Amino acid sequence: QAAYLPFLAVALLFSLLGGFALAISLPVTAALRDQVPVGWFSHAQVHGHLQTVGFVALFIVGVSYFLMPGFSRRPLALVQLAPATLWLLGVGVLLRTLGQPMADHAPMAVLMAAGAWLEAAGAACYAAIVIGTTARRAREGEIFAVMFIAGASWFLAQALIGALWLTALAGDGVT
Repeated sequence: QAAYLPFLAVALLFSLLGGFALAISLPVTAALRDQVPVGWFSHAQVHGHLQTVGFVALFIVGVSYFLMPGFSRRPLALVQLAPATLWLLGVGVLLRTLGQPMADHAPMAVLMAAGAWLEAAGAACYAAIVIGTTARRAREGEIFAVMFIAGASWFLAQALIGALWLTALAGDGVT
């Protein structure tokens, strides 16, 4: 039952230490200059990613791990993947955050792409747990189960698309 707590803690860390800090510094930087600095756009993308995946997605994954057993009336399937989900998503967000602003340098481009693929692996673990936990109830026509599966599937789809996109950018040395 307490498996969701580390997800919430990491989500709050990403939002408070990364996302919110960039939310304050980016507009101030833009307002104090005649032109937007070169790295501003990649930092804005990192801010958005920290908030959407680093905060929102980790929060939703953790809370859904808490709620799914009650809704589906069965324990989490493949529960051994839950810690892997946290590590893959957390380290993935961190590597992308570090690598993307300086991805015009090869080692940082590798960090950016590796982070994206770790996130995709974390999303795959999450989807496996969701589908394993709720598939029977989805076949019974329970809308909550269909919604859980749809959310996990779209989360995985966006992670894979993002990983492909960032890998291509990394190959081109673009931030």
